Parts: sequence; structure tokens; C-alpha cells
Amino acid sequence: MAPWLCCSSLSSARLRNNPALDATAVEEPLRFHSPVEVSTERYAREQTEIAGVTIPQGALVYGILSSANRDATQFEKADVLDLGRERNRHLAFGQGIHYVLAMKRPCITYAPTSRSTCRNP
Repeated sequence: MAPWLCCSSLSSARLRNNPALDATAVEEPLRFHSPVEVSTERYAREQTEIAGVTIPQGALVYGILSSANRDATQFEKADVLDLGRERNRHLAFGQGIHYVLAMKRPCITYAPTSRSTCRNP
């Protein structure tokens, strides 16, 4: 049993009683407890403003992936572990050219009998 299931008896029981949740049950813990919390360092190409804060050109910035994975504007009930979450475009493995190709491994390891596959970038 995956370690995150031991922390949620309701989630564990839901998965045991509904094996069709295999694929979504692999993705959701990755969103909820991201393996990578913070992106590598980046530098602002130009001055910009985010949420009323000015970020000058050349400033060191970090993307907080774990915060993005809990964004209430992207995920309904973002602070709830929902093994049946269908719309789950988390950033646990990055995105775009920074997408980690090895992300398929958890799908193979934890959901080998699932009829659906884990999401693609």
C-alpha cells in the first residue's frame, strides 16, 4: 500500500472498494504531496508585477510548485486529497520542456492493472 494511504483511512477504503480509481489515485497524491516543492532558480527577463508586487528585471525568482498544486482557482477543494479527481493538471513533474519524462514510472509501479493511463504533458 502506498505510504500516503496510511494517513487517510477514508481514502484507503475508497480505493480498495473501487479499483477503477487506480489511475486517478496515482495522480492525486502527486498533486497533494509534490515530490518537488520548489523549482530551480530563475531570473526575471523583464520587470513585471505579480499580485501588486514589482519584480525587477534580473531578480532571482523561484516557482513554488507545491503552492501551485494547491491553487483553489485550478483545483476544486484544493486542500482535499480526492482519489477520484478527474481534472488534475498538477505540476509534480514540471511542465513543457521541463517535464520529467520518468513520470510514467509511478503509473507503471502503482497502477499496473488500470484501464486508463496517467496523464500526458
